[in-house]
Amino acid sequence: MKRSLWAGVMAGQLAQTAALEAAFAAEPGIAPVSYRDFRQVAAQADGVRQRFPDQEAAVHWWPGAARLQRCYGIAGVDEGPRAARLAPDGYLYVPALSTLVMGDQALQACP
Repeated sequence: MKRSLWAGVMAGQLAQTAALEAAFAAEPGIAPVSYRDFRQVAAQADGVRQRFPDQEAAVHWWPGAARLQRCYGIAGVDEGPRAARLAPDGYLYVPALSTLVMGDQALQACP
């Protein structure tokens, strides 16, 4: 009984957080699909992190300017040397900063 109550409370909190995030994104006009994509990038990062000794590295998402505009409605972003810095399969590991930077290469096309 306690377990199902706990699961219900957690589901309610997650739903409330998702609603707050969607409202936050709507204010500046960011498409809510960005949250779906971020969850997918985070899941991919877990697998990539296993390749390195620092498996607690912080994960950062660095989507390309084209995806930001096409998928999320964020225009005018200068991505600088982004493409040259990411590995061919879409990540950059920075041991000195204990950081794993994930790109958007593995994400599905925008809805």
